[in-house]
Amino acid sequence: MSTSPKTFLVSGLTPQPGAKSYKGLSEPEMHALLSTELQKLRDIGLDPSLHLIDNKSTSAMEDWKAVLSSKRWDGVSIGFGVRGSPELTELFEDLVNAVIEVGGRQEGGAPKMCFAMGPDTQVPNAKRVMLGEK
Repeated sequence: MSTSPKTFLVSGLTPQPGAKSYKGLSEPEMHALLSTELQKLRDIGLDPSLHLIDNKSTSAMEDWKAVLSSKRWDGVSIGFGVRGSPELTELFEDLVNAVIEVGGRQEGGAPKMCFAMGPDTQVPNAKRVMLGEK
């Protein structure tokens, strides 16, 4: 009997022109890194999707809730750009509470949460939280 891979939502901030980026990467380099990470997540048996959060958009939370409602997520990762920025604390709290609220209404309950230190830390976080590897 085959089981479906666990769904895993990777999220982070939309790159903003002129904003400080992870390890000084350009926007194309960041997208390439994220693409590589998504493939590595597939390679360990997860079904990943990426959602970038535009913290300058008035519809950021609406968009986030729509993604959360689009399917049953087994895991959700929120990137350090959101959680590590004091000026984005309220956004971070809103994102986490939306995961609990929307996920809690779905069969199976709220997804497991991961908090990445950077886009290239998704795999170790997912292995630890989603697959129980230490």
